[in-house]
Amino acid sequence: MSRKFPFRLDRLLDLRHRSEKERAEALGRALRDEAERREAMERAEARLRESRDQAQPRAGAARPAGTLHNLGLTIAAAAQHADAAAASREAAERAVAGERVRYQEARRDRRVIERMREKRCEDWIREADRTEQREIDDVALDRHVRKEEN
Repeated sequence: MSRKFPFRLDRLLDLRHRSEKERAEALGRALRDEAERREAMERAEARLRESRDQAQPRAGAARPAGTLHNLGLTIAAAAQHADAAAASREAAERAVAGERVRYQEARRDRRVIERMREKRCEDWIREADRTEQREIDDVALDRHVRKEEN
């Protein structure tokens, strides 16, 4: 069995490997983006909490109306920023889910071709072993016949 196993779909298998790798890279980018957006959302929520804490009345401290108005505007802006960050994170989560599905499909597609290759290789090895055994049997039979003739 000196020949290499010939698999006609090797090019397709290579393309599937490449596609899976590209999908894995895209999933990695989406996961990093989602993590960055989650951190941005957490920072925005922390700023909103800080703004609300500043607006809480302090015992014995009177605040001018302008300060209260500015604090209200600050809280509204922080809340809007936190909402935008949360929406951005949700979009990133959807992107991750989509990339994960595409990666799983690419992985499945590659695995199908790999299993087919493995099965055909096993069949090829069995057939090569049968052929080799037939040749060995033929040689042994020829020797036996020659020995009987002598």
